[in-house]
Amino acid sequence: MSDLPLSVLQQRFRAVLNSESVAGAPADWVGVRESPPISVAERLEVYRFAYWARLEDILDGLFPRLHKALGCDEFLDLIRRFLLARPSSYGNPVEIGAELSPYLAETKAETPWPELAALEWAMSLAEWAVEPPAFDIARLQTLSGPEIDATVLELHPSFHLFRFDWEVDRIRGPRSPRKKGVSRVGVWRQRGKERIVVRRLPARQVGLLEEIKKGASFGELGPWLKRARVSQPTAFRWFSSWVSDGVFGSFRLKK
Repeated sequence: MSDLPLSVLQQRFRAVLNSESVAGAPADWVGVRESPPISVAERLEVYRFAYWARLEDILDGLFPRLHKALGCDEFLDLIRRFLLARPSSYGNPVEIGAELSPYLAETKAETPWPELAALEWAMSLAEWAVEPPAFDIARLQTLSGPEIDATVLELHPSFHLFRFDWEVDRIRGPRSPRKKGVSRVGVWRQRGKERIVVRRLPARQVGLLEEIKKGASFGELGPWLKRARVSQPTAFRWFSSWVSDGVFGSFRLKK
């Protein structure tokens, strides 16, 4: 048995699992005992293979659109290079998915793939987001004028907003999207449903949602709406639609 602390052995064992090969990892270095007839190297290779297969399976499930766009061979090659460059240190292996888009931004910045990975990761986050209590529209309707002016809408925890340079929201198969200016895309989970919404939004709606995200109250949104030339009926229609679609999680009065 090794005299090294368990934490050190765990770190070394993880390093072996995250490596491209188990070569050069002697038994005493990782604290694994010889147990014939299977050698330590063979056992470590079994562990490493199973670990990598699990991570590849997880990433395949998280990024199906990227997989389809690249094709099986290129996607698998990408994932393996990604895992070597950014070894997982997460207790929950699913969390490694958060690092794929930043990695692609470093290695494939001139392609649509960083944005597609960001979109798909946001879709997963939207699926996992905690559902807040039902939006209390009845209470909102009872507020006084001053209280309405001080009301701040809180976006649903699943809501994500993007400005993409590629039409990644329209990728459904093995083809690259066209680069077409800025695409403004909202991602969220509809309240009480399993459906994840991926929707293009007009520029003024995105601008309004960004102000709401910053914490602007209804009263503070008035000047912005005037500058953006958004009429009160139009703004009311937008708000009503967003409430019914589950864009907002709750509201509070600004102190």
